[in-house]
Amino acid sequence: MAAAQVGSLRIRLEASDAQFNRDLARARGSLRRFQQRARDWRGTGAALGGIATALGGIAGAAVRASTALNKGMANVATLIPQNTTRVRELKRSVRELSVEHGKDAQDLAAGLYQTISAFGDRAGQTMEILRISSQAATAGVATTTDAIALISAVTKAYGNTSAEAVREASDLALVTVRLGQTTFPELAAAIGKTTPLAATLGVRQEELAASYATLSGVTGSTAEVSTQLKAVLAGLLKPTREMRAAIARLGAADAQTLIQTHGLKGAIDALIGKTDGSNTAVGKLFGSTEALGAVFQITGGSAGIWNTNLREMESASGATAEAFRAQTAGVNEAGHAWNLLRERLRAAAGELVAEPGRTVVLGPDDTAVAARRISQRRHPRARHPSVSR
Repeated sequence: MAAAQVGSLRIRLEASDAQFNRDLARARGSLRRFQQRARDWRGTGAALGGIATALGGIAGAAVRASTALNKGMANVATLIPQNTTRVRELKRSVRELSVEHGKDAQDLAAGLYQTISAFGDRAGQTMEILRISSQAATAGVATTTDAIALISAVTKAYGNTSAEAVREASDLALVTVRLGQTTFPELAAAIGKTTPLAATLGVRQEELAASYATLSGVTGSTAEVSTQLKAVLAGLLKPTREMRAAIARLGAADAQTLIQTHGLKGAIDALIGKTDGSNTAVGKLFGSTEALGAVFQITGGSAGIWNTNLREMESASGATAEAFRAQTAGVNEAGHAWNLLRERLRAAAGELVAEPGRTVVLGPDDTAVAARRISQRRHPRARHPSVSR
């Protein structure tokens, strides 16, 4: 047993839970690294003073965070009824991921609910999908729920919901955001309009992503691009008389066959090649003014950009991990270090709230302030088994 003197309080430091102590040790290490980086900043004293204030607020926030997490897990329990053991296992995993990614556990619990709602609960897959979605959300500056909405709209439409397929969809989405004039939440809200038709026609995910990257900000907002692309795909799936005639002249059975042979853009180019190329003739092919803006850009003014974007999509593997590193290292390394510390200490404080009799190891060199404030907030006047005067 060890002890640290803080003001008039003597805080007993006693190991009682190996995992809990490891969490605190990691938090201590994060604080040291954060302090080291802070020495290079201007206003270092103010920055470290802010840390002390923030640490003091964590104890109070822990009660709210613990309540919110339990509520989120209660929602999850409705999706896997009569399986308390599994819910507890998932709760532990959510807490661990929260500490690992420096992300609010409530956000992850909401994401877990959406994950199970979309994909079911599959051993070895559920938490991996949530992990990928959490990375994608951080990289795309979105909520985990947004990430899962986007990823599930793609993977479910294309009939592959494995963790590998989830990562592929995430990689393509992040490259789309990087190349296009769109955001992760905007894409999440819009892409579900087009994925069922694209999958039915055999349009590759890379081609669909290249279309969003090319058209967003050119023919309209992400939502407007979805409407335009949906009209293009619907026109191919249910062709006009003029398009049926063009398909027949190309020797194909239908538009799906053309797409399988030439790809999305190649199929549209081939169809237009069987007309005189006028706007009127192209309009008769698709029979929808909403489709024409996208068609003219993909085959005309933005054709080169579309081709370049497609090549980018075809080498998108690893984009999620790379974008996650960009958000958590480099210029934002100190900010991410604080997020990690916040979640580690919040998890630690949550354990104290959940089990008030538990005592923990805290380094008196750099976490005494946090220990004092946790103690004061939980028991402002009363004695506690782990605190003596």
